[in-house]
Amino acid sequence: MAPRLYKYAGPELLALAFDTPGECRLKCSSPKDFNDPYELFLSIDPNQDPATLAFYRELIGDLPQLPTTCFSRSPAVVPMWAHYAQNHRGLVIEFDEACILEALPNTALGDVAPSLATDLQHAQLTLKPRHAYFAQRAVFSAAYYTKHSCWRYEEERRLLAKHQDLVPGTELLLFPVPTRCISAIIVGHRASGDTRTSSLALAIQLRTRWFEMRIGRSTLQPYFVGPDGSLHVFVDRDIVAAANACRHCGEPIADDAETCPWCAIQEDDEFRVARSNPMRILADAGLLEEYYRRMAEIRRITEGE
Repeated sequence: MAPRLYKYAGPELLALAFDTPGECRLKCSSPKDFNDPYELFLSIDPNQDPATLAFYRELIGDLPQLPTTCFSRSPAVVPMWAHYAQNHRGLVIEFDEACILEALPNTALGDVAPSLATDLQHAQLTLKPRHAYFAQRAVFSAAYYTKHSCWRYEEERRLLAKHQDLVPGTELLLFPVPTRCISAIIVGHRASGDTRTSSLALAIQLRTRWFEMRIGRSTLQPYFVGPDGSLHVFVDRDIVAAANACRHCGEPIADDAETCPWCAIQEDDEFRVARSNPMRILADAGLLEEYYRRMAEIRRITEGE
């Protein structure tokens, strides 16, 4: 299966990115405008002697500001839906990576890794041009494809473009991707009716897949529902049909189960839990309010409030 790229965006992307037939125009940024202000400093370990740091600065010079746009390797990252897709009201566009590289051969794609320290000592000691060249290439790659480990959840993959491949005549750095490279459109579970309707119409026009992302109760991973109600899950880097569903709530579940854990709760379970609930026992005895008052007093004493 060809690798997939996932672009998280607000609902406005439908109007802004698809206003030119045959193209999906993605906004790029220069490294100086990245949202992580530490990014460009992660390619060198600052805990080195000044001579090594000076050699790094002399060797690298000014980093070329290549247009860069970011993707994720998963459409099921809940914080990404919150941060970049307008709190689940937006959408995710799935792209076929091989199609992009074939259509736009000047581009480069790479995974973003946690912070790395680049060793320049070999080039510094030998002062040979080939070692300096290799060090330059290594630091260049690290500068574009390194991010602090706190961003690991994004599962980020970056595309570096050439300026000649951007849309001319605009102040924005817009990178045109052929719409034939789009393999799915996914709307968030809080998307408006207009966003659902317009995104589905676009998917039909492009002859590609369409899903709505759903938040289930029995798993920490979202699942996806097609326009016909079919259930799908993200497995092995692809959105595939769910093998099994709960016969009560309809959520995807394990292959060997009949119901999800929540729907498996019976009246007997609820009765036993209610009878053994210590707070309910205190309430039935008329002691709950006094218990809470005393516990609050103990907390104020122990915590010095």
